[in-house]
Amino acid sequence: MRRLGLALAGLVALAFGLVAAGRIGLGPVVITNEGEQQLILFLDRPQRVTEPGAALRWPFVETAETYSRRWLHLNIEPDTILTGDGEQLTIDNYAIWRIRDPKEFKRTFPSGMQAAEKGIDRSVRDDVREVIGRHTLEQVLDSERGAIMREITARTQAKLGTFG
Repeated sequence: MRRLGLALAGLVALAFGLVAAGRIGLGPVVITNEGEQQLILFLDRPQRVTEPGAALRWPFVETAETYSRRWLHLNIEPDTILTGDGEQLTIDNYAIWRIRDPKEFKRTFPSGMQAAEKGIDRSVRDDVREVIGRHTLEQVLDSERGAIMREITARTQAKLGTFG
């Protein structure tokens, strides 16, 4: 009976040890927190995405990268843009985005979040410059402002939707 108790205690300690190792990125257990998604990479090639909770992986062969499931905010640096009638505007805007498909995100931006933010920044700037450049100052500031903002959003979503 005593051996059974020691064996059970040893198994419980082993399970806790595996979970603790999973929290720091070692061992076969991967712990994904709420609001996160983890991409399991087999020799640096994307394999599968974990849901919140525990998942298994092959230690030392498979690695896990954590990405947020939440909406992310990117403040775009102010930019001076000419309107269609030659007026200069300083536009300060932002982008709200999230990672829908971590596998595609990793393929598109293998170096990570900084590259993604640069790509999003570049795309938003180009779309803002192109759309505002076709309209007059009055249209941008008053009469067609909502439609212009929707057009910029639609163009950017169409461009960036394939990035994951």
